[in-house]
Amino acid sequence: MSLTQEITKVVQAANNLTQAVMNKIGQIDRRVVQIENTAKDAVFSEMNKTVYLDNVNGKDSNPGTENSPIRSFSCALKMIPAGGKVNIICQSDMTNLYGYDANLKSYQMAIISDGKSVSIDLGQHTWYVKTCQKLLWSDYPNADDYIQINQHIHTDANSKLYISNGDIRVDYASETHKKLKFLDHPTCRGLQRISNGFIHNYETNFYCTVPDVSIFSLDGWTGTQGDALLNKCNIYGVGCVRVAGNSDVTLDDLNLCKRTVTFDETFTNN
Repeated sequence: MSLTQEITKVVQAANNLTQAVMNKIGQIDRRVVQIENTAKDAVFSEMNKTVYLDNVNGKDSNPGTENSPIRSFSCALKMIPAGGKVNIICQSDMTNLYGYDANLKSYQMAIISDGKSVSIDLGQHTWYVKTCQKLLWSDYPNADDYIQINQHIHTDANSKLYISNGDIRVDYASETHKKLKFLDHPTCRGLQRISNGFIHNYETNFYCTVPDVSIFSLDGWTGTQGDALLNKCNIYGVGCVRVAGNSDVTLDDLNLCKRTVTFDETFTNN
């Protein structure tokens, strides 16, 4: 074999090796892209969930699918990590939105925190809220003295809450609760409490028979401002739109925007 032929073979072998390496690199690149896309899909799925809630027939041990719904709002919040978004679709009326904590033997308020975004589509159903009346601040641990069962959603810093497409009805739990002194505190009075977060009620009808209850509240011990929007809502009965207090915060710190909202004359529009 001549020197020229040997050089040609070496060059060909080098070319073949180069091509093999390029093919392998191409395979690796395609695999990396596949892994990246799979990871992105997994992260998106984990950060963005749709959860079905049936307060009558659901179970919090269920996965939250349309055919296997969860029971409580608190369970839905646990399904998304910090910064995530969950769309809760209600399949029934609700009289226990938050869930019962067997260890503490009480109903727990729902806290939306860690920058989460939560949307509650009532689906033309009704969220029944029982009175939050109580005698003293020290009565807080005793659920028998008053009912906090459905009273309080707390939207924390950089978190968002959207409620739409249904009714919210606030009433006394019993004749006994009508006689209890109402603790005048924004934490107790506000159905939807804001601490540097945002709450939007859209196409929601609000009915209330408890004069001291407010739709929104800001407690200065936990936040310095709040932002709220009522959009295409009807407000009936008695009560007030917003309250604020503690640590020098005022109603001016609880920003409220109203768009196409109607009020009964007995409801304080502030």
